[in-house]
Amino acid sequence: MKNSIFKRTLALFMAVLLAVSGLATTAFAAGERSEIYMVSFPRDAEANKANWDRDNLQFMNGWHMDAYDMFATFAVGSYDGKIAYCIEPGVPIDNGHSFTAKDETFWDNYPSAYNKTIDRDTIKSLIGRILQYGYNGSIDPNWVSQNAAGAEKLAHVYATQLLIWETIVGERDENFGHVSTGGKNAVLDFVKPGHPLRSRIMDKYNSMVTSVQNHSKVPSFMAKSKGKAATVELEWDGTQYTATLTDTNKVLGNYNFSSDFAGLKFTTSGNTLTITSPTAPTGEVTIKASKKDSKRMGLVVWDDGSFGPSGGQQDTVTYTQSLLSSPPPASAAHPAHFQ
Repeated sequence: MKNSIFKRTLALFMAVLLAVSGLATTAFAAGERSEIYMVSFPRDAEANKANWDRDNLQFMNGWHMDAYDMFATFAVGSYDGKIAYCIEPGVPIDNGHSFTAKDETFWDNYPSAYNKTIDRDTIKSLIGRILQYGYNGSIDPNWVSQNAAGAEKLAHVYATQLLIWETIVGERDENFGHVSTGGKNAVLDFVKPGHPLRSRIMDKYNSMVTSVQNHSKVPSFMAKSKGKAATVELEWDGTQYTATLTDTNKVLGNYNFSSDFAGLKFTTSGNTLTITSPTAPTGEVTIKASKKDSKRMGLVVWDDGSFGPSGGQQDTVTYTQSLLSSPPPASAAHPAHFQ
């Protein structure tokens, strides 16, 4: 007869997933080389040329930008190619320089010194989320603020780039909340108050923040990293081991749960998740939490082999329809242990 107060503990972890953007995008092969071209705004045909410049800016974790009189965008392969976003704010780039396409293992070597707010996996995940809701089309060198369609796309590009920079320098936490810069410049200082697109940019920026936060919200009892994982006690109820968890974030219905241990069963009812097992497994157990109706897309980094606020050419990132080589499965989670 089993002891009715016998307990086992299980650490649950949340897998970080990239979701589908719903846009037609270009696939690139790992190791492929391509030139990255810079297209700066305002253009000659721009009617409102004031306040597109920036001052010297000092960001968190050593990142900085020198003053510049334009806003630079980047395209893959040609001046009107697919957009690529800067992930090294302030690092210069030679126009038409050739870079190597890197798959998502690029982020495995991301130096922790350059972002003390979130870890490299969270940086990668949040950039994927930003690009899901960001602009992912081609660059049009004819965009001007006096044209409504062009102004809308250019504002979307601005907002996407600003949020990527905030994530890179450490201004966004794991829940995509804004954090204090500690007296440094904020990335939003990049856009001057008198910029002709500022209100459009901020509308896009605020909308994207809300979308990323809602998309990234996980059940309250789960964590996005191994070090912050919750521990759940499974108790013997006379017939099986069981635990009941309540999600105060009210997003439980957005997720499916599974495990590599066949005996574990997950049942959801409203905001309650019930975990049961007829036996107590030994060794490592992997718990998976996958967002429903969420397909995975990949990030391609155009890399020069050097990363950081000083030295090298500026790396950029592109959202692609397929993953390069073989990164971890979309729903892979950290190992959990019964003790």
